[in-house]
Amino acid sequence: MKKVFALLILLMVLPVLPLWAGESMRCGSNLIVPGNTKLDVLKKCGEPNYIEVISSAIERRTEEWYYDAGAASFPRVLTFEGYRLISIQTVSRR
Repeated sequence: MKKVFALLILLMVLPVLPLWAGESMRCGSNLIVPGNTKLDVLKKCGEPNYIEVISSAIERRTEEWYYDAGAASFPRVLTFEGYRLISIQTVSRR
């Protein structure tokens, strides 16, 4: 019985783990979290202000997408490995 209960708890917590794993970003009413695909982010946030290719290795191309929502919020840098979002960082204005 304890194993079933533990499994149920794990299944309830598993979908929200990306929220704990790192930072998130709001685009309107949409929430972007690590694990989203590039297509998810484009649909929810639109085109980034700037894209920088960090590594162009065929298997694990790494890109940083820069979003600046204006003076009311800090710019964000979204790092993608392949087609998956792996991190979201808030950067300060210079």
